[in-house]
Amino acid sequence: MIRWLGHATVRVDADDTIIFFDPYDIKERAKADIVCVSHEHFDHCSLEDLRKVAAKRTHLVGPPQTQGVLRRVTSHVHILQAGGQVQIDKVKITAVPAYNTDKPFHPREAGGLGFLVEVGGKTIYFAGDTDLIPEMKGLRADIAVLPVGGTYTMNAEEAAVVVKVVGAKEGVPMHYGSIVGTGADGERFKRLIETFLKK
Repeated sequence: MIRWLGHATVRVDADDTIIFFDPYDIKERAKADIVCVSHEHFDHCSLEDLRKVAAKRTHLVGPPQTQGVLRRVTSHVHILQAGGQVQIDKVKITAVPAYNTDKPFHPREAGGLGFLVEVGGKTIYFAGDTDLIPEMKGLRADIAVLPVGGTYTMNAEEAAVVVKVVGAKEGVPMHYGSIVGTGADGERFKRLIETFLKK
């Protein structure tokens, strides 16, 4: 089960495992088994929010620029760069690139990440803060969790294309509704992928 919890925060429950992505301004108090952090910006790598969802047993996964924060939360820290992998119990996590192509906010050299997470017999692609980038053509996922708010990331139309590119059967919009983007962006994305998936 996948739930969008606002902005770029997503919770996945599968195989008795709770996984959070980029917890921010979070209201839930469930303790995660794994938390994946895409990059160091305050609305993705929040010490306060990580402490809400992490226990001593929780594994944290993120790029090098997040490790200063992650190591303040737990000793189970896995630092990855694009192409890196880690196996945590029954969950396999592969780091993939996430960057802007025509915006200054997330340059490629900053090393932001998306994640391919294999759990419960499915592969979930959490794209992170990214535009539609060439590396996506080499990815395959059952479910794609994609930013749709524009401004700092791709917009709904571009995100809908990504669903098709990675061969996903389901798309989940995120990165809208608070700092940037509106509910209309999420709804537009959903309408667009319904069209794609029917073809």
